[in-house]
Amino acid sequence: MQQHIISEWLLKAFARRGPDGGPVLDAYNKADGHFEVVTPAEFMVEHDAHSAEVEQSISTIEGPAAQAARRLSKRVKSLPPGLYAVAPPGADVRATGPELSDMGVVEGMRLLVSQRRVPSPHLADRIALANYAGLMYQRAPITEAAFMRFGVAYDAGAQAALDVLRPGMVTGLQTEIRRRRSRMAGLAREVGGQLTDANWFIVRPGAGETFVLGDSPVAATLSLGHADMWRPILSPGAYAIVMPLSPTVALVMAPKGIVPITASDVDGATQAINQLIWRWADRYVLAGGRASLEATWPDDESRRSSVPVDEGAGSAGLAARGDVSRIIIRLVRWRWDACRLEFGLQWWAAEGRALQPETGAEQTDMRTLNR
Repeated sequence: MQQHIISEWLLKAFARRGPDGGPVLDAYNKADGHFEVVTPAEFMVEHDAHSAEVEQSISTIEGPAAQAARRLSKRVKSLPPGLYAVAPPGADVRATGPELSDMGVVEGMRLLVSQRRVPSPHLADRIALANYAGLMYQRAPITEAAFMRFGVAYDAGAQAALDVLRPGMVTGLQTEIRRRRSRMAGLAREVGGQLTDANWFIVRPGAGETFVLGDSPVAATLSLGHADMWRPILSPGAYAIVMPLSPTVALVMAPKGIVPITASDVDGATQAINQLIWRWADRYVLAGGRASLEATWPDDESRRSSVPVDEGAGSAGLAARGDVSRIIIRLVRWRWDACRLEFGLQWWAAEGRALQPETGAEQTDMRTLNR
C-alpha cells in the first residue's frame, strides 16, 4: 500500500480494536473498489521518505496537534449532536435550546446564528490545530502532486522568459521544487496563522452517524452540502475548511467568518462533511468499520473518483513569464539609474563606434526603454 503518511495519532483516533487487541482500520480503495483491513503502521508506509530534518520539522507540528485534538475531543464528547460555535476562551458551554436562530434574509442570504457554543481551546492548542490543518492539507497526495505540477510549469515558463531576456541565466527553481518538503512546516505555519484567527465550529454527528477519514484529511469548500470543485485552502472562494478529528468530532474553520450551508438544514452537516472527504480522497477512505464506510457512501462517481485538482498549471507558465519580465526590467532599470546617480553623465559607445558623449535624444530613448 503506497501512501503518504497520515499522522499515527489521527489514524488511531478512527481505528477499532482488532482481533489481537491492536488498532485496525477498514480502508476503501477508490482505485479498484475493494476493501482492505490495515493497521495504522501499514498505512503509514511511505516510499519517498523525508530527510531527518524534514521529519523533525513535521513532528514539531504533529505532536502539539495530537495533544490539542485529544483535549478538544474530550471536552466535547458528552455534547449532544449538532453544530457548535467555538466561543472565546472561558465562555459557558451552551448545549441546549435552539441550535440556530434565524436572523432573516439579507441581500438574498438567510442568516443563521449558532446558539449552541463551546469555549475555544487555549491559544496554544488553537495554533497547534490550525498549523496541523495547514500541514495535512499539503501532505495529501492529491495536493502534493498539484504543487509539483504547478512548480514544474512555472519553472518552464520562467526559464523560457530568461532564455529571451537574459540568455544563459537559469532559474534554479527545479532545485527548489525538489526541496519543497523542507519548507512544508514553514508554509503550514503561514496557513495556520490565518486559520487560527478564523471562526471555528465543532460538528457532532447524530445518532448512528460517524465521520470518515480520507487520505486527504483536510478539505476546503465554498459551502457545506454543495458538490463543490477543488479549492486551495485559502483561496477567495474557500469559506469552510473541514478537518475530522475522530469519528465523533469534526472541526470546521471559516476564514471568511461565515459558513454557507447548501444542505437543507444543519442536521445535514455530518453528511455534507463526509461527502466532501469522500470526494477529496485521492485513493483511500478509512473508518473504524466497513459499515461506517458504506453508511457514508456518496454516488458512484464520487465513490470511485477524486475531485479534479485545478492547480493552475495551465496559466503558471504565462504568470512566470510575466514575473520574470518584470524582475528583469526592474533590475536593468535599477542598474542604469544607480550608475547615473553614482557616476553622473557618462561617455558610452555603441558596438563598432567610437566613444562619444550621450546626446539628449539618446538619453530620451533610454528613458523610454526604462519605462
